Amino acid sequence: MRWHGYRPANKRYVVFQVLGNTLGIEREDWRVLDKCHRIRNAFEYDGSFDVDEQLLSDLIEATEKTKTAVEKLGPIPVHRKKEK
Repeated sequence: MRWHGYRPANKRYVVFQVLGNTLGIEREDWRVLDKCHRIRNAFEYDGSFDVDEQLLSDLIEATEKTKTAVEKLGPIPVHRKKEK
């Protein structure tokens, strides 16, 4: 989204949901990223955390796929506000 000049206001989950459209990321991969983000939030705000080895493995795989897709985009274009 940022590559196209957009940022989500308060709805971070939208970033994960559009990965299929913006980067071609498969649903199961962006869902892993979303789940891990929610777990991170729970840890940060509630202090609760339980390590899941399979989820960690899935996260690493999804992260690598996302990284590869992002690198193919090239640098983020500079978007300038239009002057009136």
